[in-house]
Formats: sequence, structure tokens, C-alpha cells
Amino acid sequence: MAVPVSVHETSSVEYAGTLDRVVRFGRGLAVALAILFFWSGGLLLAWIAVPYVFMSERDPLRRRRRLQRMVAGAWAWFLRCCEAITIYRVRYQGTLPPDEPCVLVANHPSLLDVTAIIARMPHACCVVKSSLVDSPLVGRLLRACGHVGAGDGSLMAGVGVLDAVRERLQEGFPVLVFPEGTRSPLGGMRRFRRGAFEIAQREGVPLVPLFLRCDPPALGKGTPVWRHPRRCPTLTVSVEPALNLTEVSPVAACKQLQLEFRDRLGVPRRSEGAAEE
Repeated sequence: MAVPVSVHETSSVEYAGTLDRVVRFGRGLAVALAILFFWSGGLLLAWIAVPYVFMSERDPLRRRRRLQRMVAGAWAWFLRCCEAITIYRVRYQGTLPPDEPCVLVANHPSLLDVTAIIARMPHACCVVKSSLVDSPLVGRLLRACGHVGAGDGSLMAGVGVLDAVRERLQEGFPVLVFPEGTRSPLGGMRRFRRGAFEIAQREGVPLVPLFLRCDPPALGKGTPVWRHPRRCPTLTVSVEPALNLTEVSPVAACKQLQLEFRDRLGVPRRSEGAAEE
């Protein structure tokens, strides 16, 4: 026999459902406003800070480092604001490498991964989407900070990217590369490309893996901001021991690191997850 449901119980369920929708909408709105604020700050830095530093500092490398510190400070402040309103927080495990030439490789679970890493490593140059480097809004800021466009995927573009990364290393900057090429799919991880590993070997610099985990998942590939979780997402940046690629081939190192990351994320070792040959 069906148990009758009282009007009071029905109203409570409806109220809880409405409250949940309101809370989720509010958190999604907060994230959208935070991202808008983030890009607005980038726009101001690009069109105010960059001209000021270019006029006041003649040495190109000192100019770049000065702008990098300004951007890192702004991003660190932005992340503190995100934590204060409980929409995103970052935690670091391990010791980040010194400000010396090295290749940093990381998986890419969320939109703010670059922000979190450079907030702690101001002088790292990153390989980013060419659409951002060429953007009329923030492109001049990214170029002034030494970031490198990833190209269009063609062979000649790839050669240009490798040359630019080598130039940054020779100038004394760490270089951050996401070997997946874009953000990870929800609950997964894309195939690693071996370019970063080959550059580290050719230039004789250490390769430092950064293992990133966002719990609960947020700001991932294809995840709209209005689906932001109710619990504050925590991005954990774990600094792994540096790899010396004079003792192992780039292909083997790429495959092994990818498998280790997939195991730690609980992602099955499917054939399509193999490192790029």
C-alpha cells in the first residue's frame, strides 16, 4: 500500500530543491564574475602596465622579469580572493624548483592551472594557445612576459615553437608545458606529446613533473561555469622529483610519466592513452 505524503513533506522537498538551485546559480554567477574580473585585470595590465614598464626599463630581460613579477602578484591576489569567496583554492605540495632553466610539465585539469603555477613561479614562461598570444586584448602582455604561442599544429609551426622554447631556456627562464595540449577531459587525461621531453634532453636541463588534481572537478574542458560544485574545489599542485633525461630516452620518460599520472588519477590505461610516437 502506498504511503501518503503530507503537504508539509512535499513543501520541504520543493523548498530544498529551490534552495539548491539558488545556491548553484549564485556560485555559478560568482565564478562568471571572477573570470570576467580576471580577464579585465589582464586587459589593464596589457594596456597600462606594459607601456609603463617599456618606458621605464630599457633592458629586455629585466623588463620581462619585472612584468612577470607584476602578473604573478596579480594572479596570487586573484587566487586569494577566489579562496575567500570559496569558489576555488590552491594547495602546493613539495618544493618548487629554483628560478633556473628547466622544463615543467603538468597535466591540465582546470582553467586556472597556469595561474596557480605562475603565482608561485613568477619567471616561468608558458606555451599557450596561439589565439591568446595573438589576441589584441591580452596578447601584448603574454608576449612581453615571454610566453610562447603553441602554433597551429603544423610541422613548421612546431619547429618555431621548439626554437622559441629553447631561446627562453637559454635566456635563463623555466618553461611550463602542458603535454596534453589542452585541458583534460572530465575524469580523464589526454595523450602526452613528447616535445617537452625532447627539449629538456637537447638543452640538458632537468624536467620537473607537476601533478595536478582538482577535487571536486571544476572549470574543466567543456564544463560550464553554472555547474560549479557547491563544495569549494581545491587544486593541489604536487611537485615531483626532477627527471634527468640524459639517463633515459624522451619517449620512454614521456610514456612512463603519463602512465604514472593516469594511475594516480584512476584513469584506465587505454591504448589511446599511449604517449605520442
